[in-house]
Amino acid sequence: MDHAVSSHYDSRMNLQAEFLGLAQALEIFDRRQRGGKYEFKHRLENLFDGLSEQTRDRIGGKPEDFVRTVEDTRNYLVHYDERPERKVLHGAKEYFEANRKLRALLFVLLCKMLGISEDVALIGAFAPGGVLWSTVGTLSQRFHSPPITCHLLVAAELRTSLRCG
Repeated sequence: MDHAVSSHYDSRMNLQAEFLGLAQALEIFDRRQRGGKYEFKHRLENLFDGLSEQTRDRIGGKPEDFVRTVEDTRNYLVHYDERPERKVLHGAKEYFEANRKLRALLFVLLCKMLGISEDVALIGAFAPGGVLWSTVGTLSQRFHSPPITCHLLVAAELRTSLRCG
């Protein structure tokens, strides 16, 4: 999972590679939560099903459409599946926006796992400038620690400060 999430912090990585890393991170997250052998689409649907309607709308717009686009794009990039009915991302702007939503989804899921409310996690996930993600990247570079470790530390600190503050 470190490798997948670290793609966010490597500015040299292209948007398609970042997309694949985030898709892989979400697939692994679901696999560790429920195990089993499920198709990628069903794993993404399961992750969205565990979220409030407000969070699903904020992250995926219409989650069904977002899941289909993510699945089709992933399959296109991994298997080079060019069927015309596929709804695949095109251009930097679409990849950038999809990656932002996938990062937000992963962030909210990790925060929930740590007991942080969805409302608070959602604010952190879409904070201007990606404050929490930027903090994680800075910590990772400064202490030469894997990004996921620093991410969990930031989320745990947020959880502690919310209880005390």
